[in-house]
Amino acid sequence: MEILGKNKEKIASILFYTALSIELLIVLIDKSALMNPWEGQLFRVTFVLFVLKVCLTKYSFREWLWMAGFGLLGLAVYYCTGENIILRIVVFVAAMKGMELKKVLKYVFWMTLAGSLLIIILACTGVLGTVSISQVFRKDVLETRYCFGMGHPNAFHCMFLMLVLLFMYSYRERLNTVILAGLFIGNLVLFYFTDSKTGGGMTAIAIVMTFLLYKGVKLQEKRWVYLLGILVFAGCIGISVWAAKYTEQVWNNPLLMKMDTLLSGRMVNLYWNNAQHAGALVTWTLFSDPSHLNYYFDMGWVRMFYWYGIIPGVVFTVMHILLIKECYRKRDYMGLIMIVTLAGYTIVEAHIISEYMARNYILFLFGGYASAMLSAEGEKEEQ
Repeated sequence: MEILGKNKEKIASILFYTALSIELLIVLIDKSALMNPWEGQLFRVTFVLFVLKVCLTKYSFREWLWMAGFGLLGLAVYYCTGENIILRIVVFVAAMKGMELKKVLKYVFWMTLAGSLLIIILACTGVLGTVSISQVFRKDVLETRYCFGMGHPNAFHCMFLMLVLLFMYSYRERLNTVILAGLFIGNLVLFYFTDSKTGGGMTAIAIVMTFLLYKGVKLQEKRWVYLLGILVFAGCIGISVWAAKYTEQVWNNPLLMKMDTLLSGRMVNLYWNNAQHAGALVTWTLFSDPSHLNYYFDMGWVRMFYWYGIIPGVVFTVMHILLIKECYRKRDYMGLIMIVTLAGYTIVEAHIISEYMARNYILFLFGGYASAMLSAEGEKEEQ
């Protein structure tokens, strides 16, 4: 016990990074052409490692109460659906206490970048995966687009978006106009190969927002910027709920058809892709149902409410708003940009709404700021 006392912090860090490394490997394997028959077992391993990290971390009584409350929510979801992701998230966020947020995200960036490059190299050398796919993507036209080993062009551009967000957050002190311009041009080049409008568009928006706030130092301090972020996030949730409500009326309403076109046909798919109309608002329940987990569709926020239930969805939405508030306290403008970008992206893509925690970088922000967010008083910190 004396040895543990002297090395508690070091052991806790090793446990955390070991679990995080496994979670990242699971994500990279999923992105590649490899199959992972041990995925479920690996999730159990990371859960235990994060629990051990929690056991070595000191929490206040208030923090234990919050953990218990969110844990009960996770148990309710598990009881109703058999899905344990909420419990895993609660433990992961709790395990983030004491870890340096930027350091953790830098680690995520470099490991994700290394894994992505390996996937690309293996595909380009013909060892594993395909470089491109030819199929009818839209308008009944046969096209060839590039996925570089990640299965689909949208998945490849999605990974580029995630790496850009990680890089800009982790190295914001080093950002300058030349670097941001390079990222913007790189995004345009990749768009030529992938034709991924959502991925390319949201990457461009993230870079432009970063440029505006990087140049506008005073804007980083303005409360209205973060209030606007809350409105944008709420708007993304609102659009998703609206799309789920009116999905069955798309064919009969020209305005809805135009909206569906802007959403890349996602509204139509919600109602017409299966006999149960999975994802339509009428199929949502308070705590979901095991059968809901059998249906996959692209609208991420709709998937969240459909898979886990209205109550967990509302809680997660409120937590995002509190997180943006904490970003204002910390003057973390890159945190705001990450939240807003992923909120927009998740309207039409479900990359971060899955069993893979390491895909959702908002969870890292929750972990880094949870203690301050849920404390009685939030001290304003300059950052």
